[in-house]
Amino acid sequence: MSVSNALTWVLERHQPEGVAAPLFAEGPVIVWAPEPDPEPLLVLQRHGSQRALELVVTFKPDAEVLAAAGVMTVREPTVMDAAGAVVVVTRHREQTLVHLADALARTRPGGAVLVAGANALGASWYEGRLEDAGFELEVESKAKCRVARLRRPEVLPPLVAEWAALAVPTEVEGTPLATCPGHFSAGRIDPGSALLAKVVPPLSGQVGDFGCGWGFLTWSVLQKGRELTALHLVDADASALRLAEERLRAPVAALGIPLTATWADCRKRPPELPFLHAIVTNPPFHQGDRQTLSVGLDFVTAAADTLRQNGRLYLVALRNLPYEDALNSAFGTVRMAADDGAYRVWDARDPISEKARAARLQRQKRTR
Repeated sequence: MSVSNALTWVLERHQPEGVAAPLFAEGPVIVWAPEPDPEPLLVLQRHGSQRALELVVTFKPDAEVLAAAGVMTVREPTVMDAAGAVVVVTRHREQTLVHLADALARTRPGGAVLVAGANALGASWYEGRLEDAGFELEVESKAKCRVARLRRPEVLPPLVAEWAALAVPTEVEGTPLATCPGHFSAGRIDPGSALLAKVVPPLSGQVGDFGCGWGFLTWSVLQKGRELTALHLVDADASALRLAEERLRAPVAALGIPLTATWADCRKRPPELPFLHAIVTNPPFHQGDRQTLSVGLDFVTAAADTLRQNGRLYLVALRNLPYEDALNSAFGTVRMAADDGAYRVWDARDPISEKARAARLQRQKRTR
């Protein structure tokens, strides 16, 4: 059972059909970082005729799944004086504490706040932190998940302010950049990105950073570029993307070139982007808690579809991840530009069109 299933079960138990909902008063309810499952949201709406839901989703693929189900989302909360809130535990403790602090600040006194999470993600740990702060909890467990409920007091405990302070960006030394809890490689430069930044030559024209995170590779390109005409930040994490854009806007503007920030799933060509001269990327190799190569392979084909005919892709990945076949299938020329024993940097040129890739695949199948 997923956290969404457990949350639905709890909501149904406390808001049965035909009974006035005791869990939340009438009014808006804010939901943070849910799984891309509309069922708990439908339960909340079903039992509140005057209720508006503000669903905060920062991960683009999840937002797309919910949009396909007719559920609209926002990247940042806007509602104040909410009737209640639901916080779904993420894989990052500090990020979840920030969401909790925001939920408590935005909920009216007496409003219900629910904290839902899988045991594997330390749901009980958050209950301990809430009890340390002085909250009284009611907890229900279902299929390796937990849902804790509390009422927002008139005056919030001091610990809540400490959780809120975790949202203050951490500066990255030697750059104008900063990170926040939940961002990839928060507070430090990833060694793979550092290698790519060292190896990539000065780039020109329109350059994109796929999976830009908080912007380190774009900053590196900016430092070396002499004939850049535009820089394009692209990431599925709205929070990291927003911070990267904020921190890079001034240094990019100082060179008199535009900077765009596109919230997009880099596993497919972002239709908002023009065709680019070059792309740099350090693609993720995890989907949730599971290590997978498929995300990075999709980055390769999406980059090929986004580059101009003679464009170049610079990709860094762990040395043991087999990217060479995918790169050779999507590009005319591929070479290894660096290998430091832990990471490899690939330089791929002359992207092959989607139609030509499909024809090549068919020929390969016939010759097997």
